[in-house]
Amino acid sequence: MKKTILCTTTLILLMLSNKGNCQSQMTMKTIPNISPFKIVLIGSGAVTIDWGDGKKDNIAISDNYHEYFHFYPNFDSTYFITIIGENIKKMQCDYLKITHLDVSKNPELIELNCYNNNLAALDFSKNASLKTMNCRFNSFTKESINSMYGTLHSNPIEGKSVSIPSIEGVDKGIATAKGWK
Repeated sequence: MKKTILCTTTLILLMLSNKGNCQSQMTMKTIPNISPFKIVLIGSGAVTIDWGDGKKDNIAISDNYHEYFHFYPNFDSTYFITIIGENIKKMQCDYLKITHLDVSKNPELIELNCYNNNLAALDFSKNASLKTMNCRFNSFTKESINSMYGTLHSNPIEGKSVSIPSIEGVDKGIATAKGWK
């Protein structure tokens, strides 16, 4: 009986001590076309950016707008960037020739600006806090946009807005039925 109580108490204490220390992760694939490569992150806490070329930056993000730059050695290589941290609320990664972006392991994400890239699809099914998304000027098809609309949450968050290009055959009603404008 004492062992059961001790084990239960230890488990509860471990769970409480890890609460709020949720490590979020976002990944992207790019062949950079500009130097320096720039990402904007807003939130709070420690973040590591693995730039995919053997270099990492350990930074502390805040609620203030701040740009993080990286200089790639050449523009004809593919790089896989991984961003790991706590409380990453907003990310801006536009004009970077990103071909893949996975934000599914960052449920705290509120705003994403990833316009003017080469993205063909996005999945927001795990982003229940998302409020603003600007994904214009990418390589979406009507099928991929309808699929993306299908992954948007229907949580009652005031002022949800989505900015995606108008393509014939896209059913924006999928998003508006969930409260998105």
